[in-house]
Amino acid sequence: LVSKVNAIFFIFLTFSLSIKSQTIEGLVKNVELVEKNVKISILETNNTSFVDENGYFFLDNSTTGELTLLVSNNKSYEEKFKFNIKYGLNVIEINIGNPSYDLETIVVTGTKTNKRKKDSPVIVNLIDSERLNSIQACNLFEGLNFQPGIRVETNCQSCNYTQLRMNGLGGNYSQILINGKSILSPLTGLYGLEQIPVNMIDKIEVVTGGSSALYGSSAVGGIVNIITRKADKNSHNFELHYGLINNSGSENIISTNSNILSKSKKIGFSVFTNFRDREFYDHNNDNFSELSKIEDYSIGTNVIINLNKQKIEFNLGNINEYRIGGEMTNQRVEMLQQAEERKHKIYFGNLDYDLDLDTKTSLTSFAAFQYTDRTHFTGIRPIESALEDSIYLSNPPFGNSESQVFQSGAQLNRVVKNHTFSVGCEIIKDEIFDQIKAYDYLIQQGSTTTGGFIQGDWIFLDKLNILTGLRLDKHSMIENLILSPRIAFNYKLIDNFQFRFSYGTGYRSPQSFDSDLHMTFSGGGISRIEIDSDLKEERSKSFSSSVNYDLLSRNVVSGITLQSFHTTLENTFIQEYQGEDDYGQVFLKTNGQSAKVYGLTFDYRLNFNEKIELESSFTMQRSKHLSGISYSSELEKTKRFLKTPNTYGYLTLQYIHDNKISLAININNTGKMKLIHYAGAPEQSDDEYFKTKPFNTIDLKFSYTSTLSKLKSKLKYSIGVKNITNDYQNDFDSTRNRDSNFIYGPSTPRYIYINLNYSSL
Repeated sequence: LVSKVNAIFFIFLTFSLSIKSQTIEGLVKNVELVEKNVKISILETNNTSFVDENGYFFLDNSTTGELTLLVSNNKSYEEKFKFNIKYGLNVIEINIGNPSYDLETIVVTGTKTNKRKKDSPVIVNLIDSERLNSIQACNLFEGLNFQPGIRVETNCQSCNYTQLRMNGLGGNYSQILINGKSILSPLTGLYGLEQIPVNMIDKIEVVTGGSSALYGSSAVGGIVNIITRKADKNSHNFELHYGLINNSGSENIISTNSNILSKSKKIGFSVFTNFRDREFYDHNNDNFSELSKIEDYSIGTNVIINLNKQKIEFNLGNINEYRIGGEMTNQRVEMLQQAEERKHKIYFGNLDYDLDLDTKTSLTSFAAFQYTDRTHFTGIRPIESALEDSIYLSNPPFGNSESQVFQSGAQLNRVVKNHTFSVGCEIIKDEIFDQIKAYDYLIQQGSTTTGGFIQGDWIFLDKLNILTGLRLDKHSMIENLILSPRIAFNYKLIDNFQFRFSYGTGYRSPQSFDSDLHMTFSGGGISRIEIDSDLKEERSKSFSSSVNYDLLSRNVVSGITLQSFHTTLENTFIQEYQGEDDYGQVFLKTNGQSAKVYGLTFDYRLNFNEKIELESSFTMQRSKHLSGISYSSELEKTKRFLKTPNTYGYLTLQYIHDNKISLAININNTGKMKLIHYAGAPEQSDDEYFKTKPFNTIDLKFSYTSTLSKLKSKLKYSIGVKNITNDYQNDFDSTRNRDSNFIYGPSTPRYIYINLNYSSL
C-alpha cells in the first residue's frame, strides 16, 4: 500500500512540474536489474536519469515523436526501447524479463568493445555470481568446472598446482585476464586458478578458440577474463563455509564483501576479504598427502568515479598463501622425507580511464601490474645414506622466486553509422627469476612485447556482423615482427538463429611458462625442465564455426549451440626426455614439428519461468602430434597429447521455489585419457603408458533463504555434497619416491559442506 501511495504521489508531482514541457515518468519492472544502478538515456537528446530503488525514473525532454530509450547498467547490460513521446506528461513502463537478460548482457572479451552477447561475432560464455553460487565454487578453479569446451585439472600430488585446458589445449595456450589485462605471470599461473577467491569475482567471460589477433601471445586456446566486483548498490555480505574432505580433512572459509555507492551514484567503493584454511588429505593412508595444506588470506578493493563523460576505475588486490604437501609430519620442512612448500605474496592492480569524446567516439587508457614474491622448498631427504643425508641437511633445497608484469595501453573507438572502428596499442613487460642453489637451478628471463591492433566491426541490415582485425607484435625474444590477422562473422538467418565463423592466427613466445617452473618428484629424484637455447616461437592457425538457436518466450528460454573447432600448431613446444643427472630426470623444452587439435562441442540450455534452469555441454575432440614424442628411454614415442581425454562434458540443473528454496544438481564427466607413469614408487617398477577410466562426479546442493525484514537483509543456509559417489583416483603412488605427476580425474574426493551467507537487501 505504501509503495502504491508513493507511486501516485510521484506521478502527481512530476505532472505538476511538467505542464509546460515534455516529460517522461517511468517505471522499470525488474527488481534484480533495478538493484544494479540502472541508467535511462534518450539517445536523440542525450538526456539521462538514474532509476531509484523502487524502479521509478524521471526525464525532462524537449523533443516529441518516436524516441529511443537506452536502458543500461554500468556496461554490463544494455537494451533499447522505442516510445512515441507527446507534448506534456508521458507515463511509460519498461518491462524487462529475466529469461532474455543473459542474451542482452554486454560482453567485451570477444571484441574488446561493448557488445550484446547475442550480437557478438565470437561466442562469449558467461559465468555470473548466481552460477558460481549454484555450483558452490570457492575459487576460480572450481568456477570454471562447468563451461563448454573447458576442463580444469590438478597436476601434482604434492603441491596440487592446477591447469586450465580449453578446446583440448594445455594451460599454456590459454590467457587469463583480470579486468581485461594480461597480468597473471607464468609463475603466478601455477597456483593462480585456486588462489583467486570467488568473492572477488563479479563475472567471468570465456572465449574458446584463437583470439590472439587481439590479445597477443598465449591466447591460442582461448581467453578467460575475470571481471572483479564493483559497487553498483549499497550492500554488505558475510559468508561462512565449512567442508569435510571424505571424513578425513576439513576446510574453513570466511569471506566478506562491502559495497558503498554515493547518493549521486557517481562514486562507488567496494572491498573484499577472503580467509581459507584447508587441512592435509591423505587418500591412500601412507602419511603423504594427496591434497596439500593451504592457508590463504586475500584482500582487494575497487573504486569507480563517474564524471559526466569520464570514468576512472581503480583496482588493487593482495593474495598471501602458504601451502605444503608431502609427508604429513609436524617437523621443519627440510626434515621431512619428501615435501613441497610454497609461500606466496602476490600484489596486482589496474587503473583505467574512460573518456567519451562525443556520442560516437570513446577513448580508454590503462595501466596494470602484478608482482609475486615466492619462497619455496622442493626436496626428497636421502635417509638411506647418513653421508648423503648430512650433505642434504647442510644445504637444503630452499629457493626463491620473483616475477613482475607491467602492462599499459590505450584504445580509441569510433562509431560511423552502424560500424565501429577500433585502434589500440599496448606494451607488456614480463620478468621472472626462479632459483634453487642446491640443484644448480636458475631461470632468469625478461621480455618486452610491444603491440598494436586495428579492428573493424561492420553491421549490415541487422543480419550480418563482420569483425575484421589485425594485430602486430614485436617480442624481444623473437627476431621478426608477428602479424596476426583475424576475421569473424555472425549471420542471423532468422530471428534468434545464428551462424558464426572465425579464423585467427597466433603465436607463443619462446619463454618459460607455468609448467616449466614446476619441479616433479619422480623415481626418487627431482624432475626439471630446461629451455632449449634455440627454441623458436610456436605459430597457430585456428578455425571455429557454430550454429546457435534460441527459442524465447515470456516464460521459457531455451537454446542449442553446435560448435566446431580446429587448431593447427607449427614448431610445437614439446618436452623430450634427456636422461638423468645427480638430482633426477631432465626434460628439454624444444620445438617439435606440428600438431593439430579439432573437435565438436554441443550445448543445450533451458530456463523455465525462472524456476528451472538447465545447462549441459559435451565435447568430442582429438589432440595429436604429427610425429612421435619421447617421454622415456624405456617407452616408444607417442603422438597423442597426454592427459587429454577425447570426451568430456557437464550438466547443471537448478530448481528455485518462491525465491526461498533451491536445489542444484551438477554432473561433470571426464572421459578416458592417456598419461605416463614413471617408475620409482613401491607400486611401480617400470615406466609405462597408462589409460584411465572415465569419471563422473555428481554434486548436490540444497539452500533455504530467509528474509530478515527488520534488518533489511537475508540469510541463506546451504548444505551440499560434492562428488557424492566418491568417484576419485584410487591408484595413487605411495610414500616418498612417488611420481607426483601421476594424478588424474576429479580434484577432490567426496566433500560435504555447510554454508551460511548473510547479505543486505
